[in-house]
Amino acid sequence: MRSSKVSVAIRHYFKNTTLHGFKYLCSVHSVDRIGWLVCCVASACCAGWLCAVLWARFLQVPALLAVSDDVRTPTYVKDSVPTVAVCPPPESVADSLLEKLSINTSQAKQIPKTLARLLTGQSTAKDQLVLLDEILTAHNVTLTQVMMNFTQGCDAYTKRCRYQKKALPCGQLFTKELTYWGMCCVMRANKLPNVRSGLLAQPHSTQIVELVLQCTHGSVLYGCQFVSYYRGQEWVEPETLFAGYYYMAQLRFTTILENQSSNSHSLVEDACVHDRNYSRVICMRRCAENACGCRDPLQFQYRSTRTELPLCPAARLACLRASEFKRENACGCRDPLQFQYRSTRTELPLCPAARLACLRASEFKRENACGCRDPLQFQYRSTRTELPLCPAARLACLRASEFKRDNVSCHCLPSCKKITTYLVLEPSPMTDIKHAIDPLYYGLNITPSIVVTMRVNVGHSRVFLLNPTETWLTLLSSLGGVFNMFLGVGLFSALEFLYFLLAKLPVAIRKSSEIDPTATRSRYTNTTSRHVR
Repeated sequence: MRSSKVSVAIRHYFKNTTLHGFKYLCSVHSVDRIGWLVCCVASACCAGWLCAVLWARFLQVPALLAVSDDVRTPTYVKDSVPTVAVCPPPESVADSLLEKLSINTSQAKQIPKTLARLLTGQSTAKDQLVLLDEILTAHNVTLTQVMMNFTQGCDAYTKRCRYQKKALPCGQLFTKELTYWGMCCVMRANKLPNVRSGLLAQPHSTQIVELVLQCTHGSVLYGCQFVSYYRGQEWVEPETLFAGYYYMAQLRFTTILENQSSNSHSLVEDACVHDRNYSRVICMRRCAENACGCRDPLQFQYRSTRTELPLCPAARLACLRASEFKRENACGCRDPLQFQYRSTRTELPLCPAARLACLRASEFKRENACGCRDPLQFQYRSTRTELPLCPAARLACLRASEFKRDNVSCHCLPSCKKITTYLVLEPSPMTDIKHAIDPLYYGLNITPSIVVTMRVNVGHSRVFLLNPTETWLTLLSSLGGVFNMFLGVGLFSALEFLYFLLAKLPVAIRKSSEIDPTATRSRYTNTTSRHVR
């Protein structure tokens, strides 16, 4: 009786439901049942295939490129000026090293060429690298000290500077910094507003930077290395400029940014890295360091740390900072490198060096526990301290591995920010500038000088926003349409099925468990009649 009640309810549902023609199962004709079965299998195959296509498309993260509306805002114009670096050639640095250390041997004559080949990642003789290390060790200097202390200041390399036809002091624009290419005089775009704040706010279609450079060592004329790059740009190589030439540099760029208002982070989490300071070059250099067993001494200032963790938003930063105060209380002092950013905990004294070790010991563990890193600390933390600095012999291994990129295997994700530059450098000899009326050339000595005019064509540059077209909501909507089209599972059918499961089927089960008095009475009558007989 129980199975009869439940089976009757199930048969009644399949007979009257609109769900994909299940009512044909109860047809008296076998042709209807076979036809329904064939159609059901075909529809299920089509639905499965289309669902697989939709899922594969979802994993590809399709997106729409839209031109940014902020193409003439002050922020856009400010970012359109690249970072410019003027570097003396390695031969000039090596000559300064040999001169200041009073090294005059026949073997040391190859040091300038050795240093140049070393920094560019070219193959270098092992004995020359060992000789360079011996010279540095004998005079108790490092390659970093050679680059920074044995070279001239930026005023010796940058003579005249002009931005948008306005003369500016080069000393306020360029700073002496250690880069991957050695010592360079670096000019960043954020220094231009400090010189003339109202200039960048004007919507200029072309940004013009003019420089007069001189890279000489005594009476020896060297060319300068010129580098222009944007944050996040990959595999930047310096251009060699020769003395006595005028260079016209035409630059335009294309940038693809993520739309911050979209929830694309959940879709492309494993496809790219969202850190603004991350680049694939940094990841490849780290892989080369691990393979060679030492770190590059010429790039520690430009390495973003903890790139495997994203920057903390405000909600997660509270987790990070809360444990920071507890750690300070445990150590009994506060970090001296963070007092500029914190207005609290002034009752604790500044940590001496011995107590600072206690304070910094759990820094990385705290970030791992919170799942993100502090966005205000990445500039003040030394990276890869577990690896020693590379001597010249090991630096050749490091630069060669990175230059060839075939001996190092590592899973380096690309940056979510894509930027491509198009630079055209046109040289021409400076011969007839005696009669030039431009004050940039007034009294200029042509022989050791290099004139560079860099024109950033903002009007022809493009900034695109990447708007993902697939989200979990669109995926569910597409899958719902597939089920409705091929399997007949619509909203009404789903409600009907839920009504059957939650209402009709429990009622049928409950009724089947009840005792039917009519059936009991009939059984009692039949039993009595048999006894009478």
